[in-house]
Amino acid sequence: MDAQGDLSDNQKQQVQKANEAFKSKVKALAGDIGRSVSIEDAAKQLESDFAELATTYEQSLAPIDCG
Repeated sequence: MDAQGDLSDNQKQQVQKANEAFKSKVKALAGDIGRSVSIEDAAKQLESDFAELATTYEQSLAPIDCG
Protein backbone atom coordinates (compact mmCIF):
# COMPACT_ATOMS: atom_id res chain seq x y z
CA MET A 1 0.00 0.00 0.00
CA ASP A 2 1.30 3.45 -0.90
CA ALA A 3 1.10 5.75 2.12
CA GLN A 4 2.53 8.73 0.27
CA GLY A 5 -0.87 10.39 0.23
CA ASP A 6 -0.89 10.27 4.03
CA LEU A 7 2.20 12.47 4.28
CA SER A 8 1.82 16.14 5.04
CA ASP A 9 3.49 18.59 2.68
CA ASN A 10 6.23 19.10 5.27
CA GLN A 11 6.83 15.35 5.60
CA LYS A 12 6.97 14.92 1.82
CA GLN A 13 9.49 17.75 1.66
CA GLN A 14 11.62 16.20 4.42
CA VAL A 15 11.66 12.81 2.70
CA GLN A 16 12.49 14.36 -0.66
CA LYS A 17 15.34 16.40 0.85
CA ALA A 18 16.68 13.29 2.60
CA ASN A 19 16.56 11.33 -0.64
CA GLU A 20 18.35 14.05 -2.58
CA ALA A 21 21.02 14.49 0.11
CA PHE A 22 21.61 10.74 0.24
CA LYS A 23 21.83 10.48 -3.54
CA SER A 24 24.30 13.36 -3.64
CA LYS A 25 26.48 11.80 -0.92
CA VAL A 26 26.54 8.39 -2.62
CA LYS A 27 27.39 9.95 -5.98
CA ALA A 28 30.25 11.96 -4.46
CA LEU A 29 31.50 8.94 -2.54
CA ALA A 30 31.45 6.78 -5.68
CA GLY A 31 33.61 9.36 -7.44
CA ASP A 32 36.11 9.40 -4.57
CA ILE A 33 36.56 5.62 -4.26
CA GLY A 34 40.01 4.64 -5.37
CA ARG A 35 41.22 8.21 -5.65
CA SER A 36 41.05 9.68 -2.19
CA VAL A 37 38.93 7.19 -0.26
CA SER A 38 39.70 3.54 0.42
CA ILE A 39 37.02 0.90 -0.04
CA GLU A 40 36.93 0.39 3.73
CA ASP A 41 36.46 4.10 4.43
CA ALA A 42 33.82 4.31 1.71
CA ALA A 43 31.92 1.41 3.29
CA LYS A 44 31.99 3.16 6.67
CA GLN A 45 30.80 6.42 5.12
CA LEU A 46 28.01 4.65 3.23
CA GLU A 47 26.89 2.94 6.43
CA SER A 48 26.77 6.33 8.15
CA ASP A 49 24.84 7.84 5.22
CA PHE A 50 22.28 5.00 5.35
CA ALA A 51 21.85 5.53 9.09
CA GLU A 52 21.27 9.26 8.54
CA LEU A 53 18.70 8.53 5.83
CA ALA A 54 16.93 6.01 8.08
CA THR A 55 16.80 8.52 10.94
CA THR A 56 15.25 11.14 8.67
CA TYR A 57 12.67 8.63 7.44
CA GLU A 58 11.83 7.60 10.99
CA GLN A 59 11.37 11.22 12.07
CA SER A 60 9.28 12.08 9.02
CA LEU A 61 7.16 8.95 8.84
CA ALA A 62 6.70 7.96 12.48
CA PRO A 63 3.51 10.01 12.92
CA ILE A 64 1.77 8.02 10.14
CA ASP A 65 -0.54 5.24 11.26
CA CYS A 66 -0.01 2.34 8.85
CA GLY A 67 -2.31 0.00 10.72
